[in-house]
Amino acid sequence: MKATFVDAAGDVVVIDYTADTLAYTPAPTPTPTPTPTPTPTPTPTPTPSTNTVSATVVDSSGVTWTASATVGNDPTVPAVYVKFKNSGGTEHPGLTAWFYADGCDVGATRADNAFDYTNCSLTVVYNATTVFTQTGVNFWRGARNQTIRYGTQAAWVPVDLSLFPNWAKPATPLAPYNISKYDFSYNGDGFSTYPAMGTTGSRPEIAYVPQCDVPQCVSPSDANFAVVRKVADNSGCWPVYFSDPTTGLPLDITQYPNATLITAAAGVYAGNPIVPYQNITAGQWKFTGSPFIPDEAHHPGYNFVAAASTGTARDKDHAAFWANFPLIAFNPAYRQKTGVFQHYQERGTAWALRSLFLASFVSSMPAYFSNQMNVMLGLANALPQNPLGWLNTYQRPGFNGSLSAIAEWEENYLRIVVEPIAQKLSAWKPFAQYLLSNIPIVLSGQTYALSTLYVLTILDASGNPLPTWNDVLLASLQDTHNSAWTLADAQAAIDPSATVASIYTLCQKYKMNVNQVGDFLQYDTAPDDYPALMRASAASAASLGVAGGAAAWTTASSVPTQPVFTTEWAFNIVPR
Repeated sequence: MKATFVDAAGDVVVIDYTADTLAYTPAPTPTPTPTPTPTPTPTPTPTPSTNTVSATVVDSSGVTWTASATVGNDPTVPAVYVKFKNSGGTEHPGLTAWFYADGCDVGATRADNAFDYTNCSLTVVYNATTVFTQTGVNFWRGARNQTIRYGTQAAWVPVDLSLFPNWAKPATPLAPYNISKYDFSYNGDGFSTYPAMGTTGSRPEIAYVPQCDVPQCVSPSDANFAVVRKVADNSGCWPVYFSDPTTGLPLDITQYPNATLITAAAGVYAGNPIVPYQNITAGQWKFTGSPFIPDEAHHPGYNFVAAASTGTARDKDHAAFWANFPLIAFNPAYRQKTGVFQHYQERGTAWALRSLFLASFVSSMPAYFSNQMNVMLGLANALPQNPLGWLNTYQRPGFNGSLSAIAEWEENYLRIVVEPIAQKLSAWKPFAQYLLSNIPIVLSGQTYALSTLYVLTILDASGNPLPTWNDVLLASLQDTHNSAWTLADAQAAIDPSATVASIYTLCQKYKMNVNQVGDFLQYDTAPDDYPALMRASAASAASLGVAGGAAAWTTASSVPTQPVFTTEWAFNIVPR
C-alpha cells in the first residue's frame, strides 16, 4: 500500500507501507520571472519662470533702436512699458514697446511724439528665438501695430452677455465671419477699416460691436474666437493709442482736462499733452499720417469682445485705449460742459457711451471709466427733453426753413446702446426709457411702421416743435434728405387709407432704395441700414418695459420689409 502527497515545500512524497520505504521527488526550481527594466520617465523641459524678449527697430536713416524686458508666463500681468534707445543710450522721441507675457506691441504712441516713423524694419526675439521680422514697417503716430504673439496664449471664455444687446440665438451655430477679403498685413487695414463710407451705407465694423465679433457672442467656438483675436491683434493700426509718455497708459482726462485731437486748436487749450503733427509740405496740422483715422461718429469697437473673452492684460489695455479715444477726440470745452452728448452726431454719442460702458467692466481701467459713466449720467439727466421724445442735438437745415432736423436712424443707434447700459446700471434706466419712449409713437401708424426715414424734421422755422406726428411726417418726407417728396405725395403716403402697394409705388417714384439715403419700403439686406435699426430699437423698447414697447416690437418684426439676417447678424436684436 502506497500514499502520495505534496509537502509544504512542494516536494512529491511517496510512502510505501508494504516495503516500509519513503521516497520523494523535489519540486522543480521555478524559472524566475525577469524583473522588467523600467522605461525612464523623461524629465520635462521646465517652463522658465521668466522670459527675455527684445524688439529692434532700424529706422529709415539706418539708426538702430532697441527695447527689451523680462516677462513671466501669466498673460493677466500688466505689460512692461519700455522706450526705445539707440546704442548711445539716447531715448527715441516716440517709439515705445509694451511687453506682455503673451505678446508685444510696438508703436509711436507717446502723446508728446509729433511725428510718424515710416519705412523701418522691426525684429522681435523671444527667449533667443526670432518670432517676428519685417521690413518696410510704418509706425503711425498714436498707433500700436499688430501684436506679435509668443508664450502661452489664454483660452477664451464665454462673454458676459448682459453687457451686450440680446441678439437672436441661431438655430445652428454661426460660422466664422468671412475675413478673407480683408488685409491683415502688419500695417494693413486691420479689418474692414474703410477710408470712406461704403457705397450702400453698410459698415460691418460699426455696430454695438463689429459684425465679425457677434458670432463669438452668440455661437462661441475656437473658430469664431480666432476671428475675434485676429481682428483685435490687427486693429492697432488705428491711431487711438495716445498714451501718457511716462506710464504708457491712456491719457487720463482728469489729469489732462484739455487733452484734444483737434490739432488746429492745440495752442488754444493750455496743457494739451498731444503735440500737433505738421505736414510741412502741405502746411496742414494733423495728428497722424495714417490713412485709417477714426472719428467719434464712426468709431468701431474692435477690442471689447476680445477683452471680455480673455481678460488678458493686453486685451484689457486695448479696450481702455479704444474707450478713451472719444474722450480725447472732442473739443475739451464742449466735453467738459456736455460730455459726449452735445456735438454734431448722435451716433457718435452712441459709440462713446458704448465704449465707456464696456470699458468700465472689461478694460484695464474700470474705475476710471465707471467715473466717466457717472459724469455722463449727470449730464444726460440735465439735457432738456424734447416734447416729441428726441434729443435735439443734431442741428442742420430742414424742410421749408426749419431750424433743426434729426437723423432718426442715428437716434436708433443711441437707443440700441442705452438699453444694455440700463439693464446693467439701473441709474441709467429713466434716461434710456426716455430715449426709447418715442418708438411706440413712431410705429403706431401703418405708414411709418414700414420704414425709417433718413431724417426727421421736428422743429419749425421758429425752432418750435411741430405740433403733431403727421406734421413731422409731412415735413420729413418733403425734406431734401428724403428725396424731397411733393406735398401731394407726402399726404398720400400718410393717408390712413394708404396700402402697402400704394406706398411702395410712391417710394419707387422717388427711387428710395438702398443706394440712396432714404430707405422707406425697400427690401434690404444690409445689416446697418434703417429698417434693421428701427427693428432693433423696438426690441430695446420692449426689453426696458417702455409703454407700448411690446406692441412696437410686434409691429416692427412683422412688417413685410424685414432685413435678411442670414449672414448679417450685427442688428439681429430681439427683446430680452
